[in-house]
Amino acid sequence: MTKEEVYDEQISEMMTKIIQICHDNKIAMIADFALDEDLKCLTVLLSEATDPPDNMVEAAKILRQGIGPSASPLMITTKDADGKVVNITAVL
Repeated sequence: MTKEEVYDEQISEMMTKIIQICHDNKIAMIADFALDEDLKCLTVLLSEATDPPDNMVEAAKILRQGIGPSASPLMITTKDADGKVVNITAVL
């Protein structure tokens, strides 16, 4: 099983729940997964509403720098049964 398959089959659903909990409770978060040399999954929930600490904002900037200018993100939007967006992930 590849790392991407592990993420898709075992982690993605949990991340959707974690992101929703963080969003609902205004909790700042960063999750960064390296699935292989060319595939990363970075989720950042840092906004005025979450009032993130400065070190998290800086960490997000550093993580995004590692992506490189030629990267093309794949945006994945997950919705619940009611059609509410519960997760937007950029896969880089």
